[in-house]
Amino acid sequence: TTDIFLSTKDVQRDNHFLMKIKAPKEHRLKTLIRLIDDEFINLGDWSFSGQENFSKTDHYKNAIRNLTLTNEERVKDLLDKGQHNLKSEEDLIFNTVNAWTDENYTAHLSSYFDICFESFFYDESEVISLTEKIFKPIINFQPFIYVATKGSLQILRDLGFKTFEPYIDESYDQELDNDKRLLMAYEQIKRLCLMTKQEIHEWYWKMQDILVYNHQHLLSIHKNKMITETAIEELY
Repeated sequence: TTDIFLSTKDVQRDNHFLMKIKAPKEHRLKTLIRLIDDEFINLGDWSFSGQENFSKTDHYKNAIRNLTLTNEERVKDLLDKGQHNLKSEEDLIFNTVNAWTDENYTAHLSSYFDICFESFFYDESEVISLTEKIFKPIINFQPFIYVATKGSLQILRDLGFKTFEPYIDESYDQELDNDKRLLMAYEQIKRLCLMTKQEIHEWYWKMQDILVYNHQHLLSIHKNKMITETAIEELY
C-alpha cells in the first residue's frame, strides 16, 4: 500500500536491485553473467532456477559466446551451485512459486530497482508482450530497467504509465540492434550498482511521485475486476 511505501522513506534498503530469473533465456543469462563477472551480484536480491554444473549446458555456452569476461571461473563457480532463491524465498522450491499470484512484497521493499526481464527480447518475431513481470515492480513502487523487445517502454507510456527519464537513460528502449540494446540496458544497471547506498537511496526517493502515480494507475485499470472477467469481455 502507499502508506507502507511512504513509511520506509527514512530506512536504507538492503539491496541495490531485485532480479528474478526462471527460464534461462539468453538475455537473462547474459545479464546475470555480467553482474557476477563485474562483482555486482552481491548488491542484489536475485533468483535463478539453475542446476548444478550449469556451465556445462548449452544455455550457458550460448550466453557467453560473444561475452568478454574478466573471471569466467568466478561465474562458473556461482552458477554451478544450482538453484538460487530470493532471500525471502530461501525455503521454497522453485516450481511451488506461482508467478501470477505471489503476494510477498518483502523483496521489493528491500531493494531499490527491479531488473525486469520480459519473456521476449530478441525481436525477430516483432512481438511486444507485456506480461505480469513488469506489473510487479509497478504495483510495488519500484523503478525498473526493462530488458525487453524494442519499444516496450513506449507501449507502457501509451498505456498511461510514466517511466523514469532522466533518472534512468531509457534510450536503450529504441535501439534496434538486440546485442547493443542489451548492453545499453546493462550500462544503466552498472551505473546504479556503482552508487553508494546513500546515493541510490536519494536517487530512488526523487521518483516518489512517479512511483505512486504508476501504482495508482495500475489499480485504476483493473479496480474491482478479476482477470477472468476481462478475458471473457475480450472473447465477446
